Amino acid sequence: MSYSGNPSTTPKDAVRFLIGDTVSPEQFTDEEIVFLLQTQANYYMAAAVLSDQQTTKASSAGLTSKSIGGFSESYGTGSTQFYAEQAKAYRKLGSAHQVPSYETISQKFSFRQFDGFGGSPRVRCDRFDRPAKDEEQTF
Repeated sequence: MSYSGNPSTTPKDAVRFLIGDTVSPEQFTDEEIVFLLQTQANYYMAAAVLSDQQTTKASSAGLTSKSIGGFSESYGTGSTQFYAEQAKAYRKLGSAHQVPSYETISQKFSFRQFDGFGGSPRVRCDRFDRPAKDEEQTF
């Protein structure tokens, strides 16, 4: 499927918009972008990885141009520098937008690792769940 023309439609379209992959034929498949969206912290970080891929494509094996049908693209040292700077900028943006989800925290952090007996955590939070008897309020 191609770019919808609106980057706010899906995260995939947002990534395509960020890296400039909005015209057919696309440089990256939907599956590649979805994979990065599932494995990276946010769409800026996914865009950074794809920008790195564009840098690699532009600089590897002496690739200087690519032509598909009536569309052609030329690569030079300017384009590799552009993609590298783009990746750096998206990493900077992405690092400021990393908000951990509950699943990420629960997978990486467990109170049991601090409890030598494998039982309940040593920190209790039930005091904040319900007010003490003298603090109860009626509305």
